Amino acid sequence: MSSGTLALSMLSHGMRFLANAVLLMLLARLWTPEIFGTFAFANAVAAILGLVCGWGFSQQVMRGAAAEPARAGGTVGAAVLAQATLAPVLVLLALAVSASGFGPRPMLLMPLLGAFIALNLAETAAAACRGIGRFDAEARASAIGNGAFFAAGVVAALASGDPVVVAWAMLAGRAVHMLVAHRILRGAGIAVTRGAVKGNAGGPIRTLRVAAVFAGEAILTGAFLQIDTVTVKLILGAADAGAYQAGVRFVVVALVVAQALAGLYIPSLVRLLDDPDAFARRARRVMTIFAALGLGLFCTFALWGDSLALLVYGPHYVQTAALAPLFGALVCLRCLSAGAGIVLLAAGAQVWRFVGTFVALAAYLAGAAAIGPAFGLAGLVWVNLGALLLLFALYLFKALPLLRVS
Repeated sequence: MSSGTLALSMLSHGMRFLANAVLLMLLARLWTPEIFGTFAFANAVAAILGLVCGWGFSQQVMRGAAAEPARAGGTVGAAVLAQATLAPVLVLLALAVSASGFGPRPMLLMPLLGAFIALNLAETAAAACRGIGRFDAEARASAIGNGAFFAAGVVAALASGDPVVVAWAMLAGRAVHMLVAHRILRGAGIAVTRGAVKGNAGGPIRTLRVAAVFAGEAILTGAFLQIDTVTVKLILGAADAGAYQAGVRFVVVALVVAQALAGLYIPSLVRLLDDPDAFARRARRVMTIFAALGLGLFCTFALWGDSLALLVYGPHYVQTAALAPLFGALVCLRCLSAGAGIVLLAAGAQVWRFVGTFVALAAYLAGAAAIGPAFGLAGLVWVNLGALLLLFALYLFKALPLLRVS
């Protein structure tokens, strides 16, 4: 992996995650924890619903493009058509969630859902670029698209401050991102067609069926990243959700490096599948790098996280500052799980990733229901840590034979 390739991947993933993370940090600074918590709750619900529309295509397209670059255009075309088929279903589901009385207001939820649908379509194009090694094209699309998203959100936040206005501005920014990403994809030499994923010559329903194993794991993994905010809001209220989500923003920023490395190593691992010894050597290196990254980030949070939280968010977020070491532990376990998880993804062990994520998510929900009302926000963070530890243990159990550790 060259330093230039790493720099391009860092730029791409940095813009992708920092745009959203920094924008939400700004909103947390501008709003009280209660207002920010209400917005973060709606954003988390929209993200979970948006995962269904994404259907795991970003992982599948990247892996498929790396294995068979000549079929990349057909794979992207099939994925986009399938996502377009799912979008109206998700809109109806979002309206049902709002009408239930437990979900966010529709005027806040609907534009945020639209933003995530557009982001998924942009990510499908970016995944194809990663798969064929065109990190320059992916970085350009990410920089322009996420820059537009960030600028739209900042202008709306500073000019209006109304959460609904900010949500609609975020949708406009993601629409620009989607259009730019697909234009750059064509410039990278991938001609998008109405083809289908390997082994499937049918329409969108059959495309969704073929990609179901990717979808199940991707939806559960994404839900695992968002369900904590939903749980905190439903159990403890908007103010605690705001304090919690403010801390999670630091975790998202810290994981930028991890996500950049994942985007680089998955295609390279896929190409080594025919050489088990070489695959094992690369996989061990990946997991070592992720472990070192996680431990380093934990130490950073433990030492300076509280001061940083007060500096960024202000005195209203004392609760966030007090939990900084626990957020450091969260990012450490997420890095460890990510290292083992990308080894399994490259090896095609999607079913195990699905099972592991399902078990860990179920454990989190059960623990949150039992512990949250009695032990508050700190108790919910500890429950999340336990679930992540379980996830890492399950991933590692399956990954060990691939590592060929004697």
